[in-house]
Amino acid sequence: MFTEIAGAPDQPGGLLNAIVGTLIQTAIGTALGTPIGIMVGTYLAETARGTFLGNAVRFVSEILLSAPSILIGLFVYTLIVVNTGGFSAWAGAIALAIIVIAIVVRTTEDMLRPIPETLREAAIRLGAPKWRMITFGCYRAAREGIVTGILLAIARAFLRGVRV
Repeated sequence: MFTEIAGAPDQPGGLLNAIVGTLIQTAIGTALGTPIGIMVGTYLAETARGTFLGNAVRFVSEILLSAPSILIGLFVYTLIVVNTGGFSAWAGAIALAIIVIAIVVRTTEDMLRPIPETLREAAIRLGAPKWRMITFGCYRAAREGIVTGILLAIARAFLRGVRV
């Protein structure tokens, strides 16, 4: 039975290469998209409240969140595959990273917004710089929600990677 999935040693083919390739692309897409998504979500929640740039970034993030994965794949195809002259696993990983970024931005912003201002003010009044207040105060308070958003992004990227 395992030889049907992995292919016999003397025969090429099987599903093992596709399964491993999907796992690798999902891991690369998650590794690329998660830090960017957390940084952008933090920017939107902490710094860009009511600014023009913040509203524009939020608008683009909402569009990416609701965009079908085929459009994201077509965008990456025209941006990377056509310019490099061939298909690559990196192009697929970048398409999955865009999907991950959109989800992580939304969940990070939604988890950081309801944190009370008193927590932020307490850290600032104790003399902590803003980056330390965000890192040790806000991220700790919103950790479970952010991790849940990352897991949701991994699941969605994996399912999209299986289809692509």
